[in-house]
Amino acid sequence: MRSQYFRRTIRLGTSLFVVVTLAFLLMIQSSVAETSGKSFKIGFLATKTGFGASWFEWGMPGLEVAQEEIKSLGGVNGVPVEFIVYDTATKPQEAIQMMQKLTYTDKVLAVIGPHTSSECEVVFPIAVRAKISCVGLLSAEPGISAKYRPWAFRNTLTSDKVYGPLVRKWATKNQVKTAAIIYDQKSAFTKADGEKVFPAALESAGVKFLGSVTYLTGDTDFSAQITKIKMWNPDGLVLATFGKEGGLIVKECKRQGLSVALVGSIDCNAIDFVRLAGSAADGVWTSHSFWPDNPDPKVQRFMKRAKEISGGKEADLTTARYYDCAMINYHLIKKMGVTNRPEDLDLDREKIRKGWETLEDFPGVEGKITINKDGDGEKSAYIFVIKGGKYQRVQ
Repeated sequence: MRSQYFRRTIRLGTSLFVVVTLAFLLMIQSSVAETSGKSFKIGFLATKTGFGASWFEWGMPGLEVAQEEIKSLGGVNGVPVEFIVYDTATKPQEAIQMMQKLTYTDKVLAVIGPHTSSECEVVFPIAVRAKISCVGLLSAEPGISAKYRPWAFRNTLTSDKVYGPLVRKWATKNQVKTAAIIYDQKSAFTKADGEKVFPAALESAGVKFLGSVTYLTGDTDFSAQITKIKMWNPDGLVLATFGKEGGLIVKECKRQGLSVALVGSIDCNAIDFVRLAGSAADGVWTSHSFWPDNPDPKVQRFMKRAKEISGGKEADLTTARYYDCAMINYHLIKKMGVTNRPEDLDLDREKIRKGWETLEDFPGVEGKITINKDGDGEKSAYIFVIKGGKYQRVQ
């Protein structure tokens, strides 16, 4: 659907009025022509390499679907929207350098990314100083956006809003009375989940917390941690992990015969989790904001096209997140009247910031998206249990 910026009902009275009206329309046409051959530039901080490389692999088809749609819609008054993608290598220091390049060298209108909470913690201060909106992709640690208002946003449900309902339903359905937690103490996101968010969710659900064990990002041997957990004899185990390590952990549980109810973090929705865990993933509970089997025709069209672009891989949460963030920025460029003139860069950046701040019920493939007062996304969260390698929704 193309946006129509000027709707006027003209009643022809005098010839003078006609002349003035035509002159005004020619002025508008001339203004649009001045931007021909240029592009509306949006920065994108991605994780092409490093431990988050799989996020980029699964996310990029979503961005490509968005680019196709924006092109088919004629861009903005015939001017294309360009997404400048840089690799942070999933490292905070790299994220800083790429953010500075996008902001000061490329002079983009807004920035999508970075991915992790650790990256957001160092990139958001740059956004505040430069007065450019920056929208985290997967960061879910509570409180980060709120510290860097009004330029920091995250199109994510923070983990405290996801895990409470998830843990309560998981504990009830599996009759979990006691539980342990395993978490990655190197990552800010998983550390917050393991030390604060999940313990609070267990307490709220009436589950006794027996203790926790830790590891570091990139570890592959979890035999000692699972042996220790077995000694506690819990009813359930909480995985405050990224997808890769989480998959290996549940595989180790199966190898050691630790047969307990398992519930995992948001990132246990990552394709790597099921791929590495194999059949050991069956029965794991998790939750996030994207339902791939949503019967909404828009979602299914997106799933089909993303699968074609990726060479047959099913789209996941990250695919949807890349798509929605790109389409929201496109929507805001049009809605907020961004001119794209070099002399208006600061004003255009402020317009997009205001658009994100007031975003309400945007129809994304994740569902209706609203930004709350803390700069974080508000949207529906779905609960899933893995069966036969597939995420099945729990009603």
